[in-house]
Amino acid sequence: MSENGLIKEIIGLKRLRKKGFGEKSLFDLLMDFRESGYESLSYFLTGKREKYRFSDDEIEYISSKDTDIDRILSVCSDLGIKISTLCDRNYPSVFAGLRILPVFFYRGDLSVADNRNIAVVGTRSPTNYGIEMTERFVEIIAKSANIVSGGATGIDTVAHSSALKNHGKTIAFLGTPIDKPYPAVNIPLFEKIVDSGGLIISAYGPLEETNEYTFVRRNQYIAEISQAVLVIEGSEKSGAGLTAEYAFRKSVPVFALPGPVNSEKSYCPNYLISRGAKIIYSEKVILDFLGLNEGIDRNEKTEGITEKNMTDDELLIFNIIAQSKELHIDDIFVKSHKNPGEINELLLKMEIKGIIEQLPGKIYRKRSY
Repeated sequence: MSENGLIKEIIGLKRLRKKGFGEKSLFDLLMDFRESGYESLSYFLTGKREKYRFSDDEIEYISSKDTDIDRILSVCSDLGIKISTLCDRNYPSVFAGLRILPVFFYRGDLSVADNRNIAVVGTRSPTNYGIEMTERFVEIIAKSANIVSGGATGIDTVAHSSALKNHGKTIAFLGTPIDKPYPAVNIPLFEKIVDSGGLIISAYGPLEETNEYTFVRRNQYIAEISQAVLVIEGSEKSGAGLTAEYAFRKSVPVFALPGPVNSEKSYCPNYLISRGAKIIYSEKVILDFLGLNEGIDRNEKTEGITEKNMTDDELLIFNIIAQSKELHIDDIFVKSHKNPGEINELLLKMEIKGIIEQLPGKIYRKRSY
């Protein structure tokens, strides 16, 4: 079967929307097909009828009987949109490792997806402070990693634009069909991303519909392919918070920029810090994570923390943590003989002062940078 014929079958399978047959099921089926030696997906499904339980009508549908598939391919051809599937040789290994996006649509250089990716996300209506910090952080990150964001107005736009300004690569994940990028005001930015060797990507192709779920899934993809997620600003119901929550679930490090408690835009990052996100109290936090602080003596930095920098209560907590190297918050409660509210407040103050750092699972240790 021709490559185009196989793509048509895979798109037909994706559009079939068989009950109980989601993204992971499609991924596993295509992996099985890729290793089977079959050239036709419909022949494969006929031969594997017992395993996958596709009816004759469903297999016929997959066999390019859906005339809309030709329209999809035509739109993609006209707009320079490419289609990638798990069966392609250049399918990103990062997607394969995560079992996501077995078929997707893109423009630009697909190979950048397998490089180091750092997500930078936030509100659509940032403060001047949020814009300034995003630009400063992206300038650092773009030297050694791709900037990943959602292509929206606000922090997303600042992140993508700053990456381009600093001659870095950036990936925009869309929550809309790739032929109808949203927001339309950012279409010139998307073109610049493609022209600069970056990547525009969507799980959704022509003739597919946009809904709330497509944007939620977009946020999940951003978290999944990234080695870290930076949240700059966001309100209580910010999409950036959803991205961070998904990162927490996947054990992807989350960093958050703290802000004043009386600012609506600070709610999301401040809340994430209370959940265990690392506080971006200095650019050094990002430099260390990226491994760009090689000139700094870590032991000297840690030993530079002295008693006169801390209150008596902080010194008590510091010594308790230092004795165990790493300690869960419950053990800190027990060993300090203080109430949980007081301990939580002390730990947060010590994080902000750079004395300790929090690891996933509410585990604390002396700051390592």
